Amino acid sequence: MTLLLAVVFMAVAVDTGRLWMQQRKLQSIADMSAIEAARKIGCSTDEGTVIAAAQAAAARNGYGGQLSANPNLVQLGSVSTNSGVRQFSDDSGQEAVRVFATQSVPASLVAGGLFGNQVLLKAEAVSAADPSLVAFTAGSFLLNVNTENAVLMNALLGNLLGTSLNLSVLSYESLASANLNLANLLRAHGSASVDELLEADMPVGALLDLIAQGVEDAGTASGLASAALQELSSGITNNGSIRLSDILTVSTPNEDATAGLDINAFSLITAVALFANEQSTVNLSIAGIDAGITITQAPLLAVGPSDGNNCTVARTAQLAVGVSASAAGILNVTLNAAVAQGTAELTEFTNNGATSHVVIAATPGVAAVNGSATVTVLGIPVSIGINLPVQTAVAQDLEFDVVHPAASHLPQMQTVASPLGDGLENALQQGSILNIPALNFLLEPLVEPIVDTLLSPLLGQIGRVLLDPLLEMLGIRLGGMDVTLHSIQLRQARPLII
Repeated sequence: MTLLLAVVFMAVAVDTGRLWMQQRKLQSIADMSAIEAARKIGCSTDEGTVIAAAQAAAARNGYGGQLSANPNLVQLGSVSTNSGVRQFSDDSGQEAVRVFATQSVPASLVAGGLFGNQVLLKAEAVSAADPSLVAFTAGSFLLNVNTENAVLMNALLGNLLGTSLNLSVLSYESLASANLNLANLLRAHGSASVDELLEADMPVGALLDLIAQGVEDAGTASGLASAALQELSSGITNNGSIRLSDILTVSTPNEDATAGLDINAFSLITAVALFANEQSTVNLSIAGIDAGITITQAPLLAVGPSDGNNCTVARTAQLAVGVSASAAGILNVTLNAAVAQGTAELTEFTNNGATSHVVIAATPGVAAVNGSATVTVLGIPVSIGINLPVQTAVAQDLEFDVVHPAASHLPQMQTVASPLGDGLENALQQGSILNIPALNFLLEPLVEPIVDTLLSPLLGQIGRVLLDPLLEMLGIRLGGMDVTLHSIQLRQARPLII
């Protein structure tokens, strides 16, 4: 009897351990399948692709069944928290994937072998959407800041924010090198989630102050940058309402996954100032040239995945600029420039373990300039037409190869060429853009020297002193477009949520 009891207890112990190990293996299969499937959830997700990824992961880990066959399940949905407990909802959401896996095994090695009793093991896992993510901008701000451009930037930003600025070249350079991420902003704002942070309404000054706090939290700002951020966020009279989502697009179902991606601080600041003045006109006067800048659409920074649908798109600002200038009391020039947006679309993101390969299709912004110049000769005004037609821009693929660890090799910047070549300065000096009317034999020899010695140089000066540096500071280079890859993220640290 003692020996029989010992054998029974041994059988129970062996079966219990065996079932526990098989249950644990099944749970691991469900976990790995959910994690792999979650990496296929992008901006717009095909459920068949998600199911195939889950099945492939299960097969690699030794699962012989079909996850798409009842009672197994692979479902897309959303996750909510009730009383501190996460719950998966099988709805139209694409925020998470749930894998339910089953496996039939003998109930006992002894009794099961004799009588064929089976037990159905069950395992469930839920993983938040976890595609590989990229943060990038179309247009780079303050690439080459000199004293003259710092004066222009002070005037521009000061007018946009409704304050007076006196920042130095070094201050702007330090701002251009400061980075932060959404996790820094989350801690500074006290929001419960990235989605809540993105949709929070706040005054312009409050958002700039939040960016300053985020940079401090990130620890990437020098003393000069910190002082500049304080000057930017104080004394602002433009108190329009703004949300972070107005200037930063996060095109992934799981916004919280983006919290660790770095974003350039000055890109955010400039985008805030431009959005706060959408459909408004800002007036500037530089070196005797008067300009009115109307922001028709603010730039947009992008964070998101590449899922084959080109859903992660950054853009530059769209502007209309009116310029007037005069020379020698005999020449008056009026120009109107329409600057279309440049765009950058994330089209590919692959990783081989040692290097990540990112492809961004970039289309530079284009400009059309028209206007007139009035030359007064012998008291007779002569009107000269100025017309620089819209140039056709073509998308070009920019390829970034980022050696791991990625943080040590980012940011990276590449430039795509524009049809305007070297920008508006050179384009405006081309004689082909001038439409000079037929003149009588007395006026023609007098007008031509004025065109050569005054009009063409003045148009070039308008491009060099005002238009080209002004647009470049707003992230627009009409001689091309810069695309900056700020950070990448291959996966979350803890993708499993249930």
